[in-house]
Amino acid sequence: MKVNYTIIAPERKGTSIKINLTEEESNRSGILIADLKPFYDFSADYQNKIAFDFFLLSTVVYGIDNLLDRYTYSIDGWTREIEFTFPVINLNEWNTVKAELQNALCFLTGDIWSINFEQMPYTDPLFLNNEKRRRYPNFKLSDSQYETVSLFSGGLDSLIGIVDYFVKNPAKKLLLVSHYDSNSGGPNSDQIRLIRQFNTKYSYNYNWIQTGVGLQLPSGMNREPSYRSRSLMFIALGVYFASRYNNSELIIPENGTISLNHPLSASRRGSLSTRTTHPYLLDSLRAILSKLAINVQLRNPYELFTKGEMMRDTSDLPFIQGALLDSVSCGKRGRKSHWDRREGVSHCGHCMPCIYRRAALHRVNLDNQPYGIDIFNPEKGWDYAKNLPDVSALVSYISTPISKKEVERNLLINASFSIDKLADYTNVVMKTRDEIKDWVKAKANDEIKRSFGL
Repeated sequence: MKVNYTIIAPERKGTSIKINLTEEESNRSGILIADLKPFYDFSADYQNKIAFDFFLLSTVVYGIDNLLDRYTYSIDGWTREIEFTFPVINLNEWNTVKAELQNALCFLTGDIWSINFEQMPYTDPLFLNNEKRRRYPNFKLSDSQYETVSLFSGGLDSLIGIVDYFVKNPAKKLLLVSHYDSNSGGPNSDQIRLIRQFNTKYSYNYNWIQTGVGLQLPSGMNREPSYRSRSLMFIALGVYFASRYNNSELIIPENGTISLNHPLSASRRGSLSTRTTHPYLLDSLRAILSKLAINVQLRNPYELFTKGEMMRDTSDLPFIQGALLDSVSCGKRGRKSHWDRREGVSHCGHCMPCIYRRAALHRVNLDNQPYGIDIFNPEKGWDYAKNLPDVSALVSYISTPISKKEVERNLLINASFSIDKLADYTNVVMKTRDEIKDWVKAKANDEIKRSFGL
């Protein structure tokens, strides 16, 4: 399916850009809106910076991903065939990475992408640095060179990663970069609550940039809910702000368990497996940035850590404990109709991110927050909980013995790896299994333990 675009010029420079995306055959369309105000405030460059191309390109990918729901547009219930020509300012440079970017998109979203590039048709600068502005935000006023930028999602991993940096680099100022989608208000609220927490102890250690990107659809039209491309847009956002300084670093704090996303069952292998911060994807993006001469180093300091190890080794556990309820890890927070508890909770308790979170918190004796469904003691009973998709897959996964060789094979089926890291990645998977087993043994009754084969 071919998607076309029309750029709607900002009403004034430094405001939101709007891009109309339309699927050619069905005429299904939506308006992608990207807030340019932070770019306008932060950068002294015009839009010809190639890192801005990367951000704009990634937002369009995000918009297309949202526009084409898999139920309608896939060839097998999942995989979509997508054709698109990206508008870029630096056309020659992007043509050199066409194959690499196409492969990265296919890997990330699980679709078949056919892409091309063309010269940006809109010639006026989309944003300008306004030196006459009376009041600048904090990130503009700072004298810091921002050697390091960190993605800040509002989740537990980003909370830990940022606090670890604060403690280990007290003389440096970290630039936090966040994204939110106006169609999903949760992350915006999470980020604001955690910023308030940072201000109680670390107010001089950071500055924060937040921008919104989202697709507006006509009333009644469903959007694709998988959000596979969100991480590309989030990383591109961070790369743009980090690229202001040569050889700067973009931290992407994510535990190795989620990054690798070892399949719980055969049906979750391949394209159905989430790959938002997978090492193969990050390596692909590193190669693309290098070829484009964007001097930003992508680093995930926790790629070999389980979530529990991140909790165990955090540099300021008392602070993390105090901010814990303001961080959200849930992947299904908006679907509360079947929860046992709906008030005062922000986690479903039965998706894999919730389960990894609970096992991690158990490791430091903090698994005591409320959940929509406590899978070990739901009001509806274990007979209900064990049939929930993620719980059922988890029970099968934990109760089935698996060797390191089998894990290695599964990881290699899911993606290409450098052999020198394969053993380390395998170790992350085995440690995660042990972390979950320890949690089940401590929390579950005998019937549930037997279900898990423990």
